[in-house]
Amino acid sequence: MLRKWVAIQLAIVVVGLVAAAATTYARSDGAQHAQADIEGVNGLTGVARFVEDGTGTVHVVIKLKNAPAGLHGTHVHANGDCGGTAYSAAGAHFDPDSSASHGSPDDAIGSHHAGDLHNTEVNVAENGHGTTITGALTVSDGLRSITGRSIIIHANEDNYTNTPVNGGSGTRIACGIIEAD
Repeated sequence: MLRKWVAIQLAIVVVGLVAAAATTYARSDGAQHAQADIEGVNGLTGVARFVEDGTGTVHVVIKLKNAPAGLHGTHVHANGDCGGTAYSAAGAHFDPDSSASHGSPDDAIGSHHAGDLHNTEVNVAENGHGTTITGALTVSDGLRSITGRSIIIHANEDNYTNTPVNGGSGTRIACGIIEAD
């Protein structure tokens, strides 16, 4: 009876160690992860995944469903709040440099809002995909951290200029709060 109890306890310990090792292995590259579940007008839903790799570069992948076809300006906004009319509580584009103007995420860091991302492209089947790779943001703690902020999808394409202020992206049609995971 004691042998059986010891065998069961040993099995529980082994399973726990294997699970812990698998978790450690999955994050052993030093990556930090965050996600935003996106909800918007007319049944628009989606998800934004943020992965900060071991070099400090953030990889952003956005997937949308039930979105209007075309290109949509996509930005990280300063506040982690999707309330208000047209998601106005999300505030302005995330700009930790406090002096940058709107621009392309491909421009030098500090010459555009850190929250400026590439457009998200939606096909005629109303499925969208967007990607951005940037050093202007972090998932980890610090001045450029996106954790606790929001991501906004706009009605129109971003022209990556400061004319008008948000690159002509227009109305906010979807929002999600960015949370570390």
